[in-house]
Amino acid sequence: MIADWTAAGLTANYQDPALAHHMSGSALSQVTRHLYVEKTEGAVVRGTPQLLDVTFGQMVPASNPTEIVINSCVDTSSWLEYTTDGHLYNNVAGGKRKTQVLVVSQNNTWKVDQLAMNAVGTC
Repeated sequence: MIADWTAAGLTANYQDPALAHHMSGSALSQVTRHLYVEKTEGAVVRGTPQLLDVTFGQMVPASNPTEIVINSCVDTSSWLEYTTDGHLYNNVAGGKRKTQVLVVSQNNTWKVDQLAMNAVGTC
């Protein structure tokens, strides 16, 4: 999911079909909406976020899960918005964000269906 989002962010391609390979539901809507806003405002995202402290939370059902909560800290220090000509888009710094996703099994494929990425400094 992160790799697809990072690749689409290079050109703010909110219609990139690769986004649906690893996302669905509200997570896909949230990411495509964010990319659409970047596109309309002339921004792109450069760099790569780093996943830190990944842990598994609740698994439903516990014996053979079809839904899993994954908790992590995502460091966005090197994943920032830029103008298309290479200047920083705004003065919003990246940093460590507490992040939680719900992944669901759909047709034998795991996809991020819900995404909650909190403010910088939450982990």
